[in-house]
Order: sequence, then structure tokens, then C-alpha cells
Amino acid sequence: MSSRRDLVNLKNLESSDDYDILQITSYGIEGIQAWLMGFGDKVEVLKPQSLREEMLVTAKNMYDFY
Repeated sequence: MSSRRDLVNLKNLESSDDYDILQITSYGIEGIQAWLMGFGDKVEVLKPQSLREEMLVTAKNMYDFY
């Protein structure tokens, strides 16, 4: 499993009382996916589309499991 050190840079692009839009630069999406899943339903991946789709598959698999 990847660790937080895969996270290279985190930049806050926009903030409000309801949300934050972050730009995350990493060595790959594999390590960042686990980190993002730690936020549960409080995170939505906008880009890249490939990571968004992987998060959806993971969420569906978790739903089917439970």
C-alpha cells in the first residue's frame, strides 16, 4: 500500500464554507486513491477522469460488499 509520501504537492484553488477545491500533484494515482478514500463521502474527484472512474468502481464494490 502506498503512503502519504506519494503526495508531492497540495494547493488550495478555491474555498467556501461548503467546499474546497484542491489541486494535488502526486507520483501516481494509485497512492492518492487510498488517501482520498479516507475522506469517505466528503470528497469528489473531478479530474483526472481515470481516477474519478476508479473511485466510482471502488465505491460500488464497497457498497456491494456491505
